[in-house]
Amino acid sequence: MLGGCDNALLAKVRTVQTASAAKEITAFSFGSPLATGVLSGNNIAVTVPFGTGVSALVAVFTTTGSSVAVGSAVQTSNSTPNNFTNPVTYTVTAADGSTQNYTVTVTVAPSTAKALTYFSFPFTTPVSVGTVTETTHTIAVTTPAGTNLNGLVATFSTSGTAVTVNSTLQFTGTTPNDFTNPVAYTVKAADGSSQQYTVTVTDVPEIAFSANGGTGTMAPQGIAAGTQAALQSNAFLRTGYTFGGWATTSTGTLAYADGAVYTMGTTNTTLYALWNAIPVTGVLVSPTTLPLTIGGSAIRIVSSVLPANAANQTVTWVSSNPAVATVDSTGLVTPGTTGEGTTTITATTQDGSKTATTSVTTVLIGGTVTTLAGGGGANLILAGNINATGNLAEFSSPYAVTTDGTNLYVADGTNKEIRQITPSGVVTTVITLNSTPVSITIDGSNSNILYVGCSNYSVRMVTISSGTQITIAGGTYGTSNNATGTLASFESVAGLAWAYPYLGNVTSGNSLFVADENANTIRQIGLTSPYPVYTFAGSLTSGSANGTGTAAQFYLPTGLTADGSYLFVADLGNNLIRKIDVNTAIVTTLAGSGFADSHDGLGTGASFNNPIGVVTDINGSYVYVSDNNSNLIRKIVTKTGVVTTLAGSGTAGHTDSTGSSASFSSPWGLALSSGANTLFVADKQNNLIRKIK
Repeated sequence: MLGGCDNALLAKVRTVQTASAAKEITAFSFGSPLATGVLSGNNIAVTVPFGTGVSALVAVFTTTGSSVAVGSAVQTSNSTPNNFTNPVTYTVTAADGSTQNYTVTVTVAPSTAKALTYFSFPFTTPVSVGTVTETTHTIAVTTPAGTNLNGLVATFSTSGTAVTVNSTLQFTGTTPNDFTNPVAYTVKAADGSSQQYTVTVTDVPEIAFSANGGTGTMAPQGIAAGTQAALQSNAFLRTGYTFGGWATTSTGTLAYADGAVYTMGTTNTTLYALWNAIPVTGVLVSPTTLPLTIGGSAIRIVSSVLPANAANQTVTWVSSNPAVATVDSTGLVTPGTTGEGTTTITATTQDGSKTATTSVTTVLIGGTVTTLAGGGGANLILAGNINATGNLAEFSSPYAVTTDGTNLYVADGTNKEIRQITPSGVVTTVITLNSTPVSITIDGSNSNILYVGCSNYSVRMVTISSGTQITIAGGTYGTSNNATGTLASFESVAGLAWAYPYLGNVTSGNSLFVADENANTIRQIGLTSPYPVYTFAGSLTSGSANGTGTAAQFYLPTGLTADGSYLFVADLGNNLIRKIDVNTAIVTTLAGSGFADSHDGLGTGASFNNPIGVVTDINGSYVYVSDNNSNLIRKIVTKTGVVTTLAGSGTAGHTDSTGSSASFSSPWGLALSSGANTLFVADKQNNLIRKIK
């Protein structure tokens, strides 16, 4: 039996409890996004929605342990973030200090996206873009009219992983399909789910626009069948016309105004531009007067139909006298090859309502003056004796010129030579003389040159090929003694003119007419030995009387020229141009008032100032005169006596130009080319040989 001490011992006994060994995770989840873990032993698997970022997820968990850590980081439920890109180990510590590890693996769920976000047909013109309606999962596409719906290739964008049509995998921009009927596109999501879209294609009818004679382009306009829309504005142009609206045929009348409302049918259609011609109000031509050289270059007349934007800008051309000049369909006027004249060129508008005219005058020589040879250099007038080409050659007071039809021969006064100029301008010396040659001509055979020298009172002949010369008449001063050869005498021979056979007193062979200047007579020499000399017209008494033969009077006659029927005389002292019938010796005045002046005019209404040189064409249609003191070259129409100034300003100079812009200084002898379309001038004081075309 216990005593009292035992009871005291029992009172002092202490109760000792054992620490818990519990260390489980009983629940694990994520609050954002909401995802609950599945516990399996020491593994926890959590699946989070697609698109969730796992680098800083905050876990919500319950545990039987006293603490939870990831590595050394103590974890607080619903507070501590962790990176779950890879599995994370959670360590649970029990109250008794024991531990338990849990491996948490987070998986991101696959995407559920399966939408078609864009759909088009890129190869139609223009590109056909579909309208995607997500609520009904439909796509509507409108293609241009006439599009072939079988075999269209679609371009599309999708949020899914694959697109099929009837189990055929589709590739954007590559796979063709027949869209004659609606086509079902199935879009598969990453999570294996799918969504179907129905594509319906409508081929819209369109309006084509025809320029109908105009220029430019307009794109077709598509309008849904059965609907209305304003027609697009006209973009075509047509020169000479204004736009007048649209017709339904190329020759139809107005059906729709520009921009009018159009109701579309079910088929394609074409509208044709209507054009209103801008009416012609007039026509102009330039130039209105046109001088042309016979056988020369053609010149175009330019027409301008008014207004400038009128519909019909073309004109027709007609010449009133095609023998003078013709005109082609472009207005190109070509001068004739016969005599001078005038024609009217008329331009008529296409509708025939408006006309304009150009007066065309053709002339053998147009008045353009150039330097053929002489001067010793460009724009120089040096006196000298140099054989060269063109302006490098030099002459000294050339008095007269004549031509054999190819070459030109010059009476080079101070140098006492006869010089030759070829068509290319090469100057050579034919013969050196004993006296100053003042007049020169060539016989009908073009083999012999006839010349007269100053103060030797004789007429001499040079054979061109050999350079030999003989005296055929005269040689001593006398009062116009008529005889043969050297037995005849002259007072002062100034001009020569070769003429055809059997004229006047000469009954056989050719004739040479001589202006016996100081004797005031015109002498005639038969060019067959013994070279008889006669007085053909004029008397020793100076005057201006017209008459027959010796009943007529002259005063210092100088230049002579003949056309086979008439002899023309530069009657220097009287300032007249006289005409002599070579068969009857009847002398008349062709032109000149007798007063020293330079007026153009008709016959005696014109005036000259010391006319020295004359030349005529073989038909005697025109006489050209070197009007010495006026420094002009004049022209006379022999049929009418009309006198005009061909070239020269009236002031001494050596300017090459046209008409009155050119200048001469004491022009002397003249010669015409074989075609009578080039006039050669011995420009004495300038020491030049000039030519006028």
